[in-house]
Parts: sequence; structure tokens; C-alpha cells
Amino acid sequence: MTRRSLFVLASVLPALALACGDYSRLKGEVETYQPPVYAVSRGGEAQEKEKSPVQTDYALEKGRINTARARWEDALKKVPASKDAFFCPPSGLLNKLVPAASDPAVAAAALIPRFSLETLMTLALLRNPEIQAGQDRARAATDTYSQILALDDILRRYTAFTEELMTGIGPMKGKGMVDKEFPFPGVLSLKGEIVNQGVKGAMEGLTISRRNAVTEAQKAYWNLLFVRKAEKIAIETLNLYKHLEQVAMTRYETGSTSYQDVIKVRIERELLEEGADTFHEKVQNWKSKILEIINLPPETEVGRPENREPVRTVPAAGAPLPGPGA
Repeated sequence: MTRRSLFVLASVLPALALACGDYSRLKGEVETYQPPVYAVSRGGEAQEKEKSPVQTDYALEKGRINTARARWEDALKKVPASKDAFFCPPSGLLNKLVPAASDPAVAAAALIPRFSLETLMTLALLRNPEIQAGQDRARAATDTYSQILALDDILRRYTAFTEELMTGIGPMKGKGMVDKEFPFPGVLSLKGEIVNQGVKGAMEGLTISRRNAVTEAQKAYWNLLFVRKAEKIAIETLNLYKHLEQVAMTRYETGSTSYQDVIKVRIERELLEEGADTFHEKVQNWKSKILEIINLPPETEVGRPENREPVRTVPAAGAPLPGPGA
């Protein structure tokens, strides 16, 4: 290398070093820049304006989904209390029987010594296995909200950490490319609507389960009431026939009647005994049905249903169903 070349190189190197130092300092100032105090003291308005429309819409959709989820979860925690419900338990009775939902002893005590139709239907709403299964299905459908939110949050974190890179310079901070804000709020909105429709279907199934349970409880109550009355009438008639049999035997012994009359009375008495036994078995069957509806062990004692008259009026076509005991 010539002396002239060395001279030129020696004169250029300091300039290059100074230029590199200035560039490094400038690059550091740009990356560590912070806005002045007056710009960030406006309640975050400047930061909100810096957010892209995609980010803002995504936050709004996420808020709507969380609101819908909270609304459905709140509906699952409540026993139907609306006047439009198939059966609306009296508030005082409902507050008294709420512990029965988790305590079988409270439910069993409500059936002794006598119980009303409203008591049985309220216990059915609180303890029926079909209703509890419907609530579990609705709760599982509601949990899908958290799944779609968690998935989208993971995808957005992934895209945030995989921004465009420029070789030799590093990450381009604040580039805010649209394709790096996936998933888009419209996709999240569609997912939320799909889940919402699924929850609606599960809630409709829960409503059907409640109607079925309440209807089964009504049928069991009236059948038990009528079968008990039939058993009582059969026993009273049987006692009369036993007395009539004794009278027929006395008359036969005195020669006032034939033995054929005694046989007729005895046959009727035996038929009534079988009928009374049949009614007794039916009473036990309907008691077992009640225990099945409200999910109590088979050895639980069931008292007598309160004596009441059924609804004898026929509702008009298209009119709402009358409440129990109306």
C-alpha cells in the first residue's frame, strides 16, 4: 500500500467512526422516545387515538362476549321467577326450600306430615335430575365463550411477537400492520354468535326439562291424592261387607237365608280385599315416583298430599295455561 493510500485511510476512519456513533445514538433515542407529560396527561385520549380500528373493534367484541357470558351465567343461577314461566314458585316457599337443593334432609322434611302441590313442584325445580342435567349442558355451552376468547388471545399474542423483521436493523416497532392483527374482530363476532346460539339451544332444552319435571310432579301429586281416596273408600266398603258377611252367616245359621247368599257376600268381600291391596300398592308406586322426581332415596317417607279440588275449567284456545290451584 502506498503512502498516499495510508494517508487517505487515516483521514477517513475518524469520520466513519463518528458517523457510526451518531447513528447508534440516534437509533437509541428513537427507540427509547417517550412523549412529553402534557401529551399523556389527557386521560389516555392520545393513546386511544393511536389504537387502530381493528384493535378498538376487537376490544368491543370481547366486551360484548363477556357481557353475554355473564348474563347467561346469572340466568343459570336463578330459579324461574318470571310470570311468563311455566311455573313460578311463591317467593316465601322458594326461600324456605332453597336449602333443599343440596340437602336431602330438608327436602324429606318438607313432605312430612302433609305437603302441597306447590311444595312438590318447587322441590322438582330444585332437585330433579333431568333439570340438573340440563343445567350442566347449558353451563358447558356457556363455558365455550372462554374457549374462543382464550384461543383468540393466544393467536394475538403470537402475531404480536412475530412482527416483520428487517435484516440488520431488527424489529420494526409500532409498524401495526393489519395482517399482524389477526384474528379480526369480525371473526370473533361470528364465533360469539355461534356460541350464543348454542347457549340459547341449551337454555331451551333446560326450559323443556323444567316443564317436564313440573308436569310429572303435578301428575304424581294428583294420582297419589286420588289413589289414597280410592284406597280409603275401598277399606270402608270392605268393612261394610265384612259386617254384611257376619249378618249373612247369622241369618243362615237361623235358617232365614240360603248359603248361596253367604257365598255371594264372601266373594264380594274377597274382591274388595284384593282391590284394597291393589290401591295400597298403587299408593306405594306413586310415592316412589315422587321420590324419583325429586331425587330422594327410596326409604324416604312421603306424607299425605293436601286435599284440594282440581281445576275444572277448560282454558280457551291460545290462552296461557292456568297456574296450579287456580
